[in-house]
Amino acid sequence: MQRPFRLSDASAASLRQEALFFWQDTPVARPLDTTPLSAMAASPFPLRSFPLDHSIPGATAWAVETSTGWVVYTGDIRFHGAKGGLSRSFIEQASALRPRALVAEGTYVESERLPVTEEEVYENSLRAASGARGLIIADFAPRDIERLLTFRQVAQEIGRRLVVLPRDAYLLEATALMGSQVSPLATDDIFRVFEDTKTGPDKWEKGVFERHRGQMVSAEEISLRQTDYMVCFSFFDLNKLPSIMPQEGSVYIYSSSEPHDEEGGLDMRRLNQWIRRFGMRPVGVPQWTEHASACPLGLRDGCGHWAVPDEERGLHASGHATGPQLLDMVKSIRPQTFIPVHSQAPEHYLELLKGTGVEVHLPSQGGVLAL
Repeated sequence: MQRPFRLSDASAASLRQEALFFWQDTPVARPLDTTPLSAMAASPFPLRSFPLDHSIPGATAWAVETSTGWVVYTGDIRFHGAKGGLSRSFIEQASALRPRALVAEGTYVESERLPVTEEEVYENSLRAASGARGLIIADFAPRDIERLLTFRQVAQEIGRRLVVLPRDAYLLEATALMGSQVSPLATDDIFRVFEDTKTGPDKWEKGVFERHRGQMVSAEEISLRQTDYMVCFSFFDLNKLPSIMPQEGSVYIYSSSEPHDEEGGLDMRRLNQWIRRFGMRPVGVPQWTEHASACPLGLRDGCGHWAVPDEERGLHASGHATGPQLLDMVKSIRPQTFIPVHSQAPEHYLELLKGTGVEVHLPSQGGVLAL
């Protein structure tokens, strides 16, 4: 039995017919229940949802009312994106609930830096792209619509077409139906869709090709007119480069986070090798730096870290708030108990919230917290 899909902040009457058709036409589509939370009698607990600012659309905080009071969960949250007002509104509404407990992320709780804004990403990306004499590749996280629109703006500014993969085109179509800031892809002359030559395209891909027949562009076309295009590729799309053969003066703009684990580090080494193989100029691409002094991990060699060169920073706006912002959020909501999750340093909150009257409970694996 499949789990039901529900819309927490809309009713069927508020949805455009095109949106409903898009959902129903999706391969293996499931029924969509548009009953708003306020009318959900089937739930044993009262629920609230709050849209947030994050690097992918649809990020939502949740609150559930229990016999001991409201328990609020932030999910991933930030305040420096285009929709930062949503996160600030959430703080006000969550504070009004006088929550018994707040569960919040702490991805960058140790960071004291002010986060890079999307406007700064645009300005820095425009500066990097303006000097390109060949192809421009923009590498950023999947489903980051805000970043995709940033590079669309850059492409328009420098007189290029922005080439997206079929999966990005599909995502843009769906996002436009949400009534957001995305205009219909078919009427946007800046966008082009990459014509992937793989055999046996999926049903949804065939639909994209059919709907955007006049916007399709092949690897051969891009190769012949490289200064006309900016291409949205990531590490996993680099096997398409031999069909394009970037010319001298091409630029690879990396607008994503640095590696966080060993597997990510291996991928980053391969990415740097691809860039060198085609003689592209990397901008914002993390480089491996050996530790000059004693290794903090106790290793004798091969110890270091991945970091973007200082002069190339500012090409990525994180999807997460930093330490001072997270601290202000907890103090403003004022829960009785605070539970940090999604963090490598949850104990950092113990010192930050000392003397505030907020009890900090550090979760333990398999542990139970009774409120």
